[in-house]
Amino acid sequence: MTDCGDSIVFFRLPPKADIQIRLRNLQNCKIQIEELCSDSDCKQVVIIENCHNCIFSASTRDHLVIQDFSDPFQSYGANTAFTFEDFDTCDNDTMRLLQTYL
Repeated sequence: MTDCGDSIVFFRLPPKADIQIRLRNLQNCKIQIEELCSDSDCKQVVIIENCHNCIFSASTRDHLVIQDFSDPFQSYGANTAFTFEDFDTCDNDTMRLLQTYL
């Protein structure tokens, strides 16, 4: 996904899929990536590049591995690309999302 701003993005991937998610030039986006499997060793790789102020759902923290290609040294102390926070997904209801965030 590339060149997106002020959006809420949901990813639903097949269970145990070996799919790499790449996000480029996202700004002020909220991102929910459903857990691939219940196995704690099952991690989803997310590559980000030139992303700013993006929020990944706090519930996804344990099953995501986020690599910031804009920061090759992965200096997490100065990260402005993303955070993990709780946000209301409105049960994935598009109309409720519109009412809540617009």
